[in-house]
Amino acid sequence: MDTVQAKEKILKYCAYQERSQKEVKNKLYDMGLYTDQVNELMLYLIQENYLNEERFAMHFAASKMRQKKWGRRKIEVALKEKGVAEKLIKQSIAALNKIQYSSNLEALIEKKDRTLKYSSEYERKQKLIRYFLSRGYLWTEIEIALEDFLKV
Repeated sequence: MDTVQAKEKILKYCAYQERSQKEVKNKLYDMGLYTDQVNELMLYLIQENYLNEERFAMHFAASKMRQKKWGRRKIEVALKEKGVAEKLIKQSIAALNKIQYSSNLEALIEKKDRTLKYSSEYERKQKLIRYFLSRGYLWTEIEIALEDFLKV
């Protein structure tokens, strides 16, 4: 594939949704381009603001929290896998809406608790903790939310 065709394809790819630089670079290599062609197109995409790593990180973190109700840890790991810089990961996690984050956790606890089968309160609490750790919530967040929920 020549550079002109690749440029058209990658512009559509980037315009469709926010992408990380790693994703775009991999896509360009998958198209069969050489390193110098990839670097040239990457530079163009960044200069023309088709690619913006900070914008990507902020959007990714906010949408995963809002739509999939992921916890901080899971968002952080996913951003690392996407090749986002540590500084931007911290920034995007810090920018999450704390009120919505807490209400997500509370709503998920109520929803999950209705589906659980358990023989003791200890087992119930352990199942909830394991589930929310797997969803990327931090131990301290889970502990506080469960304490409030189990009091009721």
